[in-house]
Amino acid sequence: MDNLISYIDSCDYLWLMDLDTEILNRGIYTDVNRYNNILIDLKNENILKELLYDYPISLLFKFRLIRNKFISHLTDVGSLDKFSNQLKRLDELGYITKYNLIEDLVDLGIWSNDLRTPPQYNGYLGNYDTYTAFKSLLTIYLNNISIFSYKDNYYSYKQFKEIYDITSFDHSKFCNDNFINNHSNVDDTLNDVIELNPEVTLITSKCIEVQNPGKVDSQGYILDPLANLKIIFKAPLEDNITKKRVSRSHKLIIMNLSDFL
Repeated sequence: MDNLISYIDSCDYLWLMDLDTEILNRGIYTDVNRYNNILIDLKNENILKELLYDYPISLLFKFRLIRNKFISHLTDVGSLDKFSNQLKRLDELGYITKYNLIEDLVDLGIWSNDLRTPPQYNGYLGNYDTYTAFKSLLTIYLNNISIFSYKDNYYSYKQFKEIYDITSFDHSKFCNDNFINNHSNVDDTLNDVIELNPEVTLITSKCIEVQNPGKVDSQGYILDPLANLKIIFKAPLEDNITKKRVSRSHKLIIMNLSDFL
C-alpha cells in the first residue's frame, strides 16, 4: 500500500514534530498491524464513521486497563466475549479477524503440528500499540487547528458554521454597523464575521495531548467510542487576545474528537 503511505508521510518528519517514532513503529509497521491499518485511514481522513461513534475503544483496540495504569492485551479469541454482538458486527465488516501465524506455518509444513496455538484477533484495528499511535498522530494532525470562541464557548469551524445564524437580527445589525452585505457563499460571509465581529475570536492553538475518555468500567474496559477522546489545546488567554496582538499567557481548552468530525 504505497509503502504504507510512505510511512505516514515520513517518520523523520513526525519525529521532528515530537512523535516517538517507536510508537509509530509498533502501531503500524509490525507484521500483525501493517495491512489495512486504521492509521492509514486516519491520515487519509477516511475512517468509517461507525467505527468512530459506535464501538468501545477497548473492543476496537483489544485491551483493558488494570488499576488505570497497566495494560491487559485482549488478543486471544474469547477475550472479547463481553462485546459479543459488536464483535460479530466488526468481524462481518472485516475490521477484526482471527490470525494465527504459527498455524499457517504448521499448515505449510514449516513447523510441526504440536506447535499449534489458538488463534488471536488482529487486523485493521491493530492493538493497544495502534491506539497509542492513533492518539499521537491526532496530536500532530490537530496541531494549530483553528478554534473559535463565541459567547463563552469554543467551536471548531464546522460547529461555528452550524450555530452562527446569518439570518438573525444580531447578524443583520452587525452587517449594518460594518457596512457589509451577506455573500452568496456562507463561508465568505463567515470570513467577514470572524474578521470584524468583536464577539468572535479566532484562536490558533497548539494541540498538546489526546487523552482517554473518562468512562472506564469496573473491569478496566474503556466503554467510550473514539469520538469521545479528549483533545487538549494550549491557547492564549482571551483577555490578552486582540486582532493584532497576542500575549504570552495561555490557558487549556478541552474538546472532544467529535467536535472536529
